[in-house]
Amino acid sequence: MRPVRKAYRQVIHNAKHSIDLAMGYFYPHGRMLRALKRAVRRGVRVRLMIPLHTDLPITRWAAHGLYGRLLRAGVEVWEYTPTMMHAKLAIADDTLIAGSANLDVRSGRINYELVAIITDPALARKAHADFDDDVKQSIPIRIEEWQARSLFQKLKERFSYCLLARFDIFLARREMARRMR
Repeated sequence: MRPVRKAYRQVIHNAKHSIDLAMGYFYPHGRMLRALKRAVRRGVRVRLMIPLHTDLPITRWAAHGLYGRLLRAGVEVWEYTPTMMHAKLAIADDTLIAGSANLDVRSGRINYELVAIITDPALARKAHADFDDDVKQSIPIRIEEWQARSLFQKLKERFSYCLLARFDIFLARREMARRMR
């Protein structure tokens, strides 16, 4: 089991009221998407914030392709507008996860990541307040607008996700094996 992914899934599974996620890169493994959708079905408010501006456009396209599944499940999706956001923060009720791990396939399978899990109601309230301030500087994604995107955009998103979630992992593992020889 990959400990960082397990930690995120456990905190999401234990949430009773709210989950706020601020991620610089978001193209998670399917199990993580299912965990978020199950949380919504349990009555948990789930909000996801990712940057509108990024240093790697392919990561934004990969994330954008997942919006439909999330929005249909009841997840609120926001794009942070002022600058690139490199945050990696999850706030679930009174628990925070902060560290180097994004909710993306690379962080879950290849990169060496470190996260801290902190249960502290006062710190969680402060983090929720900061998240709310960032939401005020973000654009909400609406399902109608998302569905109206062009065929070219849909293909670009699907290709980007496949490239990052499948091919990137293959190349990275190959490179790691080569270096270990």
